[in-house]
Amino acid sequence: MQELSHRQPEKLKCEENQTECNCTGCFHETITSPGYPLGYSNSLLKNWTIDVGSGYRSKLIFTDFTTESCCDHVKVYDASNATDLIGSFNGATLPPPMISTGRYMFVTFTSDGSVVRTGFSANVHKIRST
Repeated sequence: MQELSHRQPEKLKCEENQTECNCTGCFHETITSPGYPLGYSNSLLKNWTIDVGSGYRSKLIFTDFTTESCCDHVKVYDASNATDLIGSFNGATLPPPMISTGRYMFVTFTSDGSVVRTGFSANVHKIRST
């Protein structure tokens, strides 16, 4: 199940003669659920604060996603903490790419006390602010 906030996705703008990054952005890091790809544990709460630096925005692209559809959730926020929800995701549908409005993105993963799956992997890219 996917829940997206009311915010509309932003279109990327390329800068002329940009050599450091292109429209899809420069790779910054990969985040994965604990234990990925062998599976996460029960009763987890894991947070990631993503900071791509001044002058950039974060772009999060999930490459693999399988969580318990009722009870294990990944939430993505457009901030350095859990204040501006972009989307909440669970199940086996790959979430869409998401872009922050600033340099920070905050991701949480929670699992309940029963069924576990393989979890997720996501690449973080930094794109120039416009």
